[in-house]
Amino acid sequence: MMNTLNIKLHLIAKSAPRANGQVERYVSTVINLLRTELTEKAEWPNVSQKLQNALNTTVQKTTGFSPMYLLTGQNNSTYEIEALTDMILPKIRNRNVNLEDRMLAYERTKEKANYAKAIFDKNRKANKNIQIGDFVYHPSGNPHLSKLDPKYEGPFEVLHILPNNRREIRNPTTSRKRIVARDMIRTWPRDLF
Repeated sequence: MMNTLNIKLHLIAKSAPRANGQVERYVSTVINLLRTELTEKAEWPNVSQKLQNALNTTVQKTTGFSPMYLLTGQNNSTYEIEALTDMILPKIRNRNVNLEDRMLAYERTKEKANYAKAIFDKNRKANKNIQIGDFVYHPSGNPHLSKLDPKYEGPFEVLHILPNNRREIRNPTTSRKRIVARDMIRTWPRDLF
């Protein structure tokens, strides 16, 4: 089905949310809206439709259009409002989605992504080319570390080089494997073995 619909699956490494930046940013927006609307966590199903309508009808900074407009060609806020509008006004509106607007939104999104990547790459620290068989260390991932606990774990052996700048690493003592982003690991000094 994915091949038929021309969908490309991109796997990302744990602790590398920037690899999925657009989705992570949107999830952050949804969480902030929920936090604003809720007084109790259990209430979130009651406000989800309101938040969905708000997100779907808000003009996005990057594309210059609302998601509702790009999907349906209409700027109406909800199905209910559109149904009422259709009952009152004659059907003189063009119901077709403007494909030129969709292409413009797509181009704007690509430009914004390229700009964000250029900014990220400009400030990114150069990392040595880590190959299969190298030993590395990476951030612990333990949120309960004290100031004196080591911030990195290792050594880990690099087993495979994966697409999208990821590496499969293995702890030689426990044989436990992990997949990590290349820029999250550092070469382990050989003299520490």
